[in-house]
Amino acid sequence: MAQIPEKVAEELGPVNTNPRRRSMFRLSLLIFVSGVVLGAAGALLTSQLARWPDRFDHRPPFFHDRQKRDEFVQNYLTERLQLNAEQKEALKAMMEKSFQNLEAIRTEYSPKIKEETERFTSEFASVLTEEQKKLWEEEVRNMRRKFFPGGKDHPRGKDGENGPPPPPILPPEDDGNGPPPPLFPS
Repeated sequence: MAQIPEKVAEELGPVNTNPRRRSMFRLSLLIFVSGVVLGAAGALLTSQLARWPDRFDHRPPFFHDRQKRDEFVQNYLTERLQLNAEQKEALKAMMEKSFQNLEAIRTEYSPKIKEETERFTSEFASVLTEEQKKLWEEEVRNMRRKFFPGGKDHPRGKDGENGPPPPPILPPEDDGNGPPPPLFPS
């Protein structure tokens, strides 16, 4: 270690050369710098997500449009399995029939599922305190919004009855702000 000139050493006073103390200082400094770096990365990621939410949504853009989704599946299977025109038509007819059957099953069992869900919700709420009931009701609303987006607790309501659906998210190159910057510029 380099020697400190005597005059400077007198002005500074005694220097602590305890290796444990230096190690603790280095560890504290490392933790602080790590926090700054992670905080900056989190802020950058959050700002990117807010500006271009579709950038982080890996579902295809037609995910909620059944007709486009069916066409995609048919084209994908046709290409992957090398289906001929006759097989592709058969696949299309089978998918349509299957969708209709699933819709009939959903229509038949939906009231029973709703009834059982409501029964459980009220039965469970009967053993809770008033404060817990409020929290439970909020949790139920949040779950319904998350898992049943067309339901009564969804912000738009069933079939958009509480207003029009939100505007489509434009691709980044079409939103007027130019392409999104890279997440981690080189």
